[in-house]
Amino acid sequence: MERKRTSKKQFLIYIQYLRENKILITGKLSPSNNPEDLEKLWNNLTEELNACGDGPVRDMHSWKKVFTEWKSATRKKARENKCLTDAEEALLRLTGSGAVTGLDVNELGQSQVSELSGPV
Repeated sequence: MERKRTSKKQFLIYIQYLRENKILITGKLSPSNNPEDLEKLWNNLTEELNACGDGPVRDMHSWKKVFTEWKSATRKKARENKCLTDAEEALLRLTGSGAVTGLDVNELGQSQVSELSGPV
């Protein structure tokens, strides 16, 4: 039996759900949230993904695994400067994994000459 791949539509549903439910990004609970709330969100997302009619049907734990692996693979692509899809770019923006550009950083172990050449 051929294993069906997660569809583009399912990835986009996941991205939209993350935008609306930021707690799913970190999984960290606050005093106003309890573990049941987090599990309820994952169950609702699972139902929505399975009902979209495009792509595989999975249980909650399988969807968590799919998205953990997708986040990891997307971060790796970004580190290797490979071309990202719109969904992958959105994922990086949401999860705070985007690269920081435009900052000058000295090489480790290198100091500015002016710092070293003071009065002796």
